[in-house]
Amino acid sequence: MNEPGTPGDPEAVVRRQAEEAASAARDALRRHDERWRTHLAAVEDAHSQDLAERDERLRRLQGTVRATQKAADRVGAAASAIVDSRRWALARRLGGLRDRLRPGLDPDRVERRLRDAVAALESVEEPTAPDGAMRTPPRTTVPETPAGAEPAGTRAPFTDHDGYLITATTQPVLPLPADEPTRRVLGTMDSLRHARLRAAAQHPAPAATHVTVVCTTHGPPDGAERALESGLGQHHPRVSVLLAGPGADALAASHHRNERAVVAVPGTEVLEEAAARSEALAGVHDGLVAHLDARTVWHEDLLGVLVHALVGDDGDSPAGLAYAAQELHAAGTDGVIRPVAVRFAPYHRALLENRSYVGLTTVVHHAALLHSCGGLDPGLGELAGWDLVLRLSAAHPVHAVDCLLSTATTTLPGTVADPVALTDLLEDDPQRPVPETLALLDARHLGEALTLESVTAVFGDHTPRAAVASLRRDGSPRPTTVVIPSYQAPAELTACLDALAAYSPPDTEVVVVDNASDADTLAVLEPRAADGSLRLLRNDRNLGFTAAVNRGIEAAGERDVVLLNNDAVVTPGWLEGLWHVLDQDLDAGLVVPRQVLPPGGRAARSHVPVTDLSREMDTNPSILHRNVLLPDPSLPSGLMALSFAPFFAVYVPRATVNSLGPLNVEHGPHYRSDRLYCAAVRHGLGRRIVYTPYSRIYHLRRRATKALRRKDPSLYAAMYERNDWDAIRGQTPA
Repeated sequence: MNEPGTPGDPEAVVRRQAEEAASAARDALRRHDERWRTHLAAVEDAHSQDLAERDERLRRLQGTVRATQKAADRVGAAASAIVDSRRWALARRLGGLRDRLRPGLDPDRVERRLRDAVAALESVEEPTAPDGAMRTPPRTTVPETPAGAEPAGTRAPFTDHDGYLITATTQPVLPLPADEPTRRVLGTMDSLRHARLRAAAQHPAPAATHVTVVCTTHGPPDGAERALESGLGQHHPRVSVLLAGPGADALAASHHRNERAVVAVPGTEVLEEAAARSEALAGVHDGLVAHLDARTVWHEDLLGVLVHALVGDDGDSPAGLAYAAQELHAAGTDGVIRPVAVRFAPYHRALLENRSYVGLTTVVHHAALLHSCGGLDPGLGELAGWDLVLRLSAAHPVHAVDCLLSTATTTLPGTVADPVALTDLLEDDPQRPVPETLALLDARHLGEALTLESVTAVFGDHTPRAAVASLRRDGSPRPTTVVIPSYQAPAELTACLDALAAYSPPDTEVVVVDNASDADTLAVLEPRAADGSLRLLRNDRNLGFTAAVNRGIEAAGERDVVLLNNDAVVTPGWLEGLWHVLDQDLDAGLVVPRQVLPPGGRAARSHVPVTDLSREMDTNPSILHRNVLLPDPSLPSGLMALSFAPFFAVYVPRATVNSLGPLNVEHGPHYRSDRLYCAAVRHGLGRRIVYTPYSRIYHLRRRATKALRRKDPSLYAAMYERNDWDAIRGQTPA
């Protein structure tokens, strides 16, 4: 036995190891500190000034417009200098100050925002590529950051599974390796898998359901072999596999003794992947269908979990298709394949039309839907799967299952930590749609590009709007008045009124409350008022949004009210889609449609960071507004409960108006009144704010705001900067 203090003494060994570990930790911290000091110095050099100079400039912001613009330009230049995609989110935060540095803005507020951004930059841990790779399907373990490596990217914007589901609604790609909040989410997903399997085992209906797996073989032969083995290895008892593509005959022959049927589809050896899958699907007529390819490997419980989600406990679930989370793998700069992200979001129809965030190999659906929606279109090539998911989900309930049940291999140029950049890169691979094919898909689902000359939205046979008529229980219209608070913007107002006239049901009343517009705008309104197309109420001065809205609500009598901006362009079925929500007894105090920004601008990414800017995007569910609530299983498929929606376009039932009265003009004369009203609906009445993708309205964005800023800077400041009702109505100087 070793004496205390001798080299062999266990306590001495432990103490020495602890000292060595502490020394190593101090060295690591010192290196980390030196590394980030270097990074911070580089950023400060890009700013061309130190923090003291910036503070001094911010204190002078109220002085002159020139000083303000100079400060904005320097902040914008600093933001553009941060080109590392791993810190893209912070760069956007700095760059956003450009739009907020305006005359009259409190410089202390700007200074605080800048200090917060710099502090966040200083606190970010530098990403380091992990070692090792996971080539097998995800089991019950949670991916860990390898020893000696630091978590990639910024900290997850959530702390638990609830927060993750809310975040994923607008950011469906979760970067890996995992930090602690992400590990909690992945662990919760695994726990939910076990819980759903236990629930399925207690009911016979799911186990009795036959699943046909259509597996394409295009890609590396070992990939097709692994995919097939993962399909045959499912715990679900009734599975058969159709192989389609090159080498399908040989692969089927090598598994001919398997207790589960493996059949090669004749004639698919020379077909492209979409055509081969389409040929295989043409022979499936009953049961359920699942999809595999040579880039995907399933967890052994995928079918068990998704079949139970589709069929339900007693075989009477209304869901048409179900999908699950998927782990994405890619090769790093060293060529080693690693997990790079988890892709999942609750069902968000508008986001799915903008981004293909539901991979076809994560989907299980009823075979009968293939024939009701037209099957898979091989002419769309790599987009065929996205198109099929869009059409299957358009008129049939969708069940999003938050369990990690498969892996898919994609192509990435190294490790990228930022969700926005990663989302872009995940689609920048051989499967990324070509522009011509994307345009064809848009023609089916999203309509023509919006212009003031052409406001007709063209819809295909399988868009959500097509489902509204069959979903409505009561086809009778509701007496509705559209209230438009209006100022200037005659071209946009013309488009707004023309679209309302073309696409609104009969007997829809339109009331325009004009806030002292110029003659050009009155020339749009007065002829329509004279022929009875609308009622025109004129204010002798611009009283702002809230006062104009309240006057219109009063004029509506006992009818329901839609508040609509004068730069809004409605589309066919817009009002029926809002009525559809009210017909379902969902306790809706307010109903909001899609607020769609046309493609081309960058504003949509403030609301949905992963927006493909070449395509239109709905911005009502918004990370900027932080208005997304937890998915509510009691709401029909596609609908969401929100905590707030801007009153760009909102349906206010008469019962809500009678309970709450008009908007609060004293505390929100121009803006803020919509937030106050939303809070009163939820917390005062205990009712929901329900968002529906089945009503689509385009937003041309703040044309009246720009007109007011040019014409009357004083009134603009009273409305948009001070939100001062006394100044707006003229009791005190503006």
